[in-house]
Amino acid sequence: MINRSDILSDFTLTESIQWDFTWPRLEEDRNLIFSYIEIRFGIRKELFDPFFLFKRADSWWLLKKNRFISSVSKLKVNMVGFRAFHKVGEYIKPTTRFAQVWGRYAIRSKVNLTTGQLKELISKDKIPFSFKGLENGYVIIFYEDVPIGVSLFLSNTLFCQLPKKEFQNIID
Repeated sequence: MINRSDILSDFTLTESIQWDFTWPRLEEDRNLIFSYIEIRFGIRKELFDPFFLFKRADSWWLLKKNRFISSVSKLKVNMVGFRAFHKVGEYIKPTTRFAQVWGRYAIRSKVNLTTGQLKELISKDKIPFSFKGLENGYVIIFYEDVPIGVSLFLSNTLFCQLPKKEFQNIID
């Protein structure tokens, strides 16, 4: 059935809706998130210009911008992009994947662990750790100068947030 769009009817024109209701919210937290990432880690927010930022519940997702996104925006979705951050208490926690991809751009709040420190962190879930000038919050963990994930630094203690399955071979 075809009706003129200027005549009211008992259905909604989907052409007039930019994003389907199942899509996460788009862009509203962009400045908050990327300003935090720039302040905390020194990762320039301009690096994220080529990406959309979506929010669903307490998580933020990144999706590379492309010219086809508006054509699929009418589809019902369960998930879009990859999860880059989520809210944990008062902190915004970067995910392991985020740290592995963008951690190399970090100039602050990063910790390079020795093999012994990494083994101890993974096996004991926390280690005493002192790092001058490091404020409480999430840090990007490096091993052999490669970003591998994040951990939480609180009161001179480093709490493991690394997925143990991925790093089991290090402690074996």
